[in-house]
Order: sequence, then structure tokens, then C-alpha cells
Amino acid sequence: MRRQTLRRAIFIGLVVATVVVVALVALVASGVLVVSPKSTPDVTIQSVRLFVVQGNTQAGNPWLEPGTVNYSTNGYPKSVAPGATWSVAWAFTNFDTQSHSVYKVIPTSVPETSAGTNFTIAGYYNKYDNPITLPYTIPAAEDGTLSIFLIAPDDPGQSFVLTLTVQAETIS
Repeated sequence: MRRQTLRRAIFIGLVVATVVVVALVALVASGVLVVSPKSTPDVTIQSVRLFVVQGNTQAGNPWLEPGTVNYSTNGYPKSVAPGATWSVAWAFTNFDTQSHSVYKVIPTSVPETSAGTNFTIAGYYNKYDNPITLPYTIPAAEDGTLSIFLIAPDDPGQSFVLTLTVQAETIS
């Protein structure tokens, strides 16, 4: 008699467990029960400002134009995952009769990123979408594009205004 009661209890337990599992699977499949993934909040870039440190042509105009670009209305604010790569493209014209080079790009942000994390540069591409390294030569009287690929800081949920300072010089 005891053996029969034990078998019946095990059978009833298995039936109940099966019904519960089937009900949970049905609820998940129908979208009633949602399993929330653990995710970190994105980093928000409110705007990007690009500023070129450069000299002037003999006529007194800057070598490279535009020398200042405010990207606040071009797809910003932008949300990216912490540590994700994204890009900023600067289309310009060299109005000088001499070639120039971009030798440095410095990203700075407001507020500053947490200790140990910064916006870092992952790489650069030219107007032909070819990877390049700095210094990047810009021939006289030519148009060009410099795409700057950046890595977002590991500051989940933080919001930043980014400035990219591009430093250019004359090629002797």
C-alpha cells in the first residue's frame, strides 16, 4: 500500500510540474510573460563640435573649411552602448595653394568621463572609405573627408557633449 501511494504522489507531482512548465512556455510564447534581459544603459552623446586648429592662406582665410562644425542637429542626441564604436565625418575643402596635414585629433567631453574611461579614437577613414593613419595629407585645392571612428566611454547612462579638436599644419 505504501508503494502505491508513493507512486501516485510521484505521478501527481510530475503531472503538476508538466502543467506548470507548459503554462510558462505558453505565456512566454504569447508575450504575456517577458523575460527582461540584463542590459546596461547607453551612453548619450548630446552633440559633437569639431574645431580645426590651423593657419591662414595668404589672403587671410583659413586653410581648411569648414573650420568649425556643430553636429548638434545631425542625428544628435545619439545613444551608443558603452564601449561601442561610432563615427563623425568631416567633409572639407583645402582652399590653400599648399598641401596640409591633419596630424592630431583630440576628443574632449563635458562632463569629463569617469576616471579611467575616455572617448578614444578607433581609427580614421578618407573620402574613399579607405583606412588611413595620421598625419593625413590634404593636397592643395582639394576636397576631402575625414571620418573619425570613436569608442564611447564605459560610463553607462551618462550624457556627454563632445568636442573634437583637429590639428593641422603646412607640409613643407
